[in-house]
Amino acid sequence: TEPPTPTPDVCADSVVGATHILATGFQGTEGLTFSDDGRLFVGDVDVIAEVQPDGSWEQVATVPSSIGQAWWNGRLMVASSDDGTGNADGIWSVDVDTGDVELFASIEGANFLTVSPWGTLIVTDPGLDQVLEVDGDGAVAPWIADHVSPNGTAFTADGDALWIATTYATVQPVWSVPVVNG
Repeated sequence: TEPPTPTPDVCADSVVGATHILATGFQGTEGLTFSDDGRLFVGDVDVIAEVQPDGSWEQVATVPSSIGQAWWNGRLMVASSDDGTGNADGIWSVDVDTGDVELFASIEGANFLTVSPWGTLIVTDPGLDQVLEVDGDGAVAPWIADHVSPNGTAFTADGDALWIATTYATVQPVWSVPVVNG
């Protein structure tokens, strides 16, 4: 059975007046992440900004072509379509207090980041149809191969499955992948 065709603005009528613009002045936001202490960070082209509840924001770091991000091991981890050389994508580690940025792992096609229940970083690569796992030392290993165009991910509350959104494919389902021993 074909999935139903989504209706544009399907929830707009039910939330009119309930939404508002929090912050403006960005050029192309992608990643959005809260730190463990509740600070909000957003990626905008080459900028990582901290957004305040009143909508004001300030740049805290520069990451080339920032995409997805996750808070992991006390730092903001940012997927990028540039590792600084223009040759490959990467995962950058950002100290949001000092602005220090360092390439943590080179991953071609790094896109979306999720922290696993066992403490590693799960990274999607929709261009190469794979999901990768990065450990605390920056070592990269395949986690799922030949998965068509994986993008956004989330673990179930019990950690028994990883849900994967699909992009760049003709049919774009959300997959549920069982997790056994990580």
